[in-house]
This record gives sequence, structure tokens and C-alpha cells, in this order.
Amino acid sequence: MTSTTLYYFFSTIAQVMAAISALLAVFTHFKINGIKVFLIGDGKATFERMNSKETGYDLESNYKKYLDRLRDALFRESILGIKEVIEILAKNEQGKGKTIETNPRGLQYLEKRFKERISQLNKIKSLTKQAIVFAIFAICLSIISIVFVEKIIDNSLLIWSLMIFILIVTLFSLVYTIRGVFYGLKDQEDV
Repeated sequence: MTSTTLYYFFSTIAQVMAAISALLAVFTHFKINGIKVFLIGDGKATFERMNSKETGYDLESNYKKYLDRLRDALFRESILGIKEVIEILAKNEQGKGKTIETNPRGLQYLEKRFKERISQLNKIKSLTKQAIVFAIFAICLSIISIVFVEKIIDNSLLIWSLMIFILIVTLFSLVYTIRGVFYGLKDQEDV
């Protein structure tokens, strides 16, 4: 194996992993924003229904408190703040004897869908972080290897071990990338 081959191998791995990481970061950013917009939209719809005191959206106690809390959460775009109020409304609906089976598009359904979206959001974030960590590790290892190509050119065992190790790390990064994209593309509309 020539030093030119090794230079190309290590530099290609670094470039490809950097490109994949950049694309994954962009995809993740847009997907997370899309999910957040969806969740905030649910919060806005809930606020409008609460504000108009639509059936099921009224609370016997602390109505104003939770309406204000939801309005503030919407203003801050706080997903967890919106979730808290939706959970309270769903519990209120459940307290009135309704179930998700008897009221399939009610507040309990909204709560379930909301939580599934948050779960999807967290899964995408986690997988993206893992993919990028492996990618950065592969990139650094490749760049460091480029520096030492001339010193290790005569040690074929070291070269092959290093190449296989870098390929394994790259493979892990690609697996996490594919899983992250899969969860990002997974439709959660009708949970």
C-alpha cells in the first residue's frame, strides 16, 4: 500500500464524515423546528379553545391560572409548559368519565399525540448527537492518521488495524445517522 493511497483513504473518510455530519445537522435542525411548530400549533389551538371556553376545555378550578400559564408558554414557545396544561386538561377530561375510546379525538388523544411528538423530538436529538460524536471521532482519527502516514507506511498490521478501526467508527456514525433520519421521517400525525 502506498502513502498516496493512505492519504486518499484517510482524507476521504474525514471529508465524507464532515459532509454527512453537516447534512445531518441541517436535517435535524429543520425537523426539530417542524416538530416544535407542530407542538406550538397544538398549544395555540388549545389556548383558543380554552379562551372561548369550549366544552371540555374549561376547568372548574384554576381556569384563569392555567389559561395564563398556557398563554405564557406559547409566548415563550415552551413545549414543556404547553405539555403541562394539556396534561391537566386531559386529566380533567378523564375525571369526567371520558376515555380515549369513548372520545377518540379528545384531550387524552391530544396529550398522547403531544407526548409522542416530544418523544420523537428527543429521539432525533439523541441519535444526532451520537452520530456526530462518532463522526467527529472518525474525522479526528483520520486527520491524525494523515499526519503519521509516512511513519507507519512500513507497518502493514498497524495500517490495516487503523483502517478497520476508522471504518468501524464510521459505520457506527452512519448507523446512528440513518436511525436519526428514520425517526425524523417517521410520521407521527396519527399516533
